[in-house]
Amino acid sequence: MDNLSARMRGLAARVVRNNLSRQRECINLIPSESTPSLLAKVCEISDPAGRYAEHRRMRGEEIYFYQGIDFIRDVEAELREELARFFSAPRVEVRPISGQMANEVVFKAMVRHLNAAGESDAGYRRMRGVMNNDLTLGGHLSSQPMGSLFNFVEHDPATGKERVINFPVCEENPYRIDAARMAELIRSEKPDLIVFGKSMFICPEPVVEAVEA
Repeated sequence: MDNLSARMRGLAARVVRNNLSRQRECINLIPSESTPSLLAKVCEISDPAGRYAEHRRMRGEEIYFYQGIDFIRDVEAELREELARFFSAPRVEVRPISGQMANEVVFKAMVRHLNAAGESDAGYRRMRGVMNNDLTLGGHLSSQPMGSLFNFVEHDPATGKERVINFPVCEENPYRIDAARMAELIRSEKPDLIVFGKSMFICPEPVVEAVEA
């Protein structure tokens, strides 16, 4: 028991040191380094933080699977309304808490859209191709085959790998997308989805050029 008590005190001391370092002694640059605000920490010890409120849309209405979640449901609805107003978006999904989960929601919706459109005579299909940023050049893990894209893109029979096309980059700057070559690839490869965004932004993404292609 004395050993357990000492280990618990040691862990508590390490937690304190880490919190002081992250919140007061350094500048956090990426999401995995960020720490919640004091308000968020207060909310984390509240009743809803230890429970879940799974639900899904059925016949145009959100159906919650469990009882006793009225407070969670109301706050979630208020958050959706606020974010929809802020981003001028008709629909908002507030449940994902990480890039992996957020991108999976998008990829799943894309695949459902493709199949709902009846584009394939063979039935259910994955995306035929996805264009994204190379992981080694700042691309986010969640938009890679090793991330949440894994189950949502077809394999290329010639290579046996997922049909993922990385943005071509400029020879003089590997962190800048070559917009002209990108447009050519979009027209020739016709990917179902183009994923912009990186873990590290140095140069602007050529979104307009992609739309025009």
